[in-house]
Amino acid sequence: MGCSPSAGKEELVVHVCKGGDSAGRLVDQLYSKREQRAISLTYGWDDGSGRVIKPLADLFAKAKYVHVLADMSPYGLGALQNVVDLLDRVGARWRHVGITDVWFGAVPAATRESWIESRCFPLPEEMRGLSPRRVARLASADRVGSRCRAIIRTGLVLELEAFLHPEYRAGLRRVLRRTGALAAQSR
Repeated sequence: MGCSPSAGKEELVVHVCKGGDSAGRLVDQLYSKREQRAISLTYGWDDGSGRVIKPLADLFAKAKYVHVLADMSPYGLGALQNVVDLLDRVGARWRHVGITDVWFGAVPAATRESWIESRCFPLPEEMRGLSPRRVARLASADRVGSRCRAIIRTGLVLELEAFLHPEYRAGLRRVLRRTGALAAQSR
């Protein structure tokens, strides 16, 4: 996982999503378009045909560094794992940027627990088919943190959209920069 970037290559932000555009706005808020290029992959991005894998593998292999964002849900984490497996196969440098326990630092401590509870929702019916063992493996505490792991294990979902409110943008950029997840940049 994370290494120092190679000179002369582009940084990529990979947003693994269920579709739609709202979380793409969060990517735009966190990353400077001058420094990184963002691509979005839907949860079912790997259809098994190989049509998607080869171009992505080529793109990832040429990247200086890849930042990967995904919802805190079984499908988000499953799609994240598929991306990570591909990144590892091509030897790309990458970091899972979100959602992790670090993100909660963007919310004031006094209201953090109530904020989390108000933004988590029960796992939708269509996501309940994944085995509990696979979900537990995908939501490993060393990847997402103990609080996020607890959210997943109790059958709840937290989406990137929860952090779209402008009130949390500066705090989120600050905590992600502090952990090295974002390069320091002006906006």
